Amino acid sequence: MSDYVYAGAERRSAARTPVAVSATLRASGGHRVNVALKDISEIGFRCEYASDLRLGEQMWLKFNDFEAMEVEVIRRDGYDYGLSFLRPLHSAMLDHIVSRYARVLA
Repeated sequence: MSDYVYAGAERRSAARTPVAVSATLRASGGHRVNVALKDISEIGFRCEYASDLRLGEQMWLKFNDFEAMEVEVIRRDGYDYGLSFLRPLHSAMLDHIVSRYARVLA
């Protein structure tokens, strides 16, 4: 796993690893939307989505490889969103995602 730490990471309780992976988000009873994940940790991730997500909204995140996971929108900066997992990812699941989708930063 990468040791890369983002600026401002001192506010985070877990280091994020840069990734480039597509997933889907769905609000309860809503339609699935495609999002591009930029980084991930055991407790959350950052993604880009070109529409509005509401702070505090609980949704379901789905990767092709895994069952859907419950997440909550906790930060927004334009079309850049931070979401947290309601149940932290198991380390084996995180390692699998990172090994398949890690992004090398220039």
